[in-house]
Amino acid sequence: MLHKKIILNDFGFEFDIADNGKIAIEKLQAKSYDIILMDLQMPVMNGFEATAYIRNTMNSDTPIIALTAEVTIVDLEKCKVVGIYDYNSKPVDEKLLYKKIVRLV
Repeated sequence: MLHKKIILNDFGFEFDIADNGKIAIEKLQAKSYDIILMDLQMPVMNGFEATAYIRNTMNSDTPIIALTAEVTIVDLEKCKVVGIYDYNSKPVDEKLLYKKIVRLV
């Protein structure tokens, strides 16, 4: 998690961090965000479940970029189905992630 904070600090962005999808949803219910970076592999509620809730229950169209260690064809299809706009595989390519964030925001 420290690496994510350093990257986002280097970008100069304001951000909040949630340790799982349930906390991410709670934060999104309390505050508006320009973009969400969603780890797909989280405890309690994973990124797919959290995104589906954000899209279907909260009716939010906030851009979501998935962060994942392994990207399979099945994962990419599942990302599209739940409403994830883009993905970035780990380890994070900082320049690519920055370009994707700027493009979506």
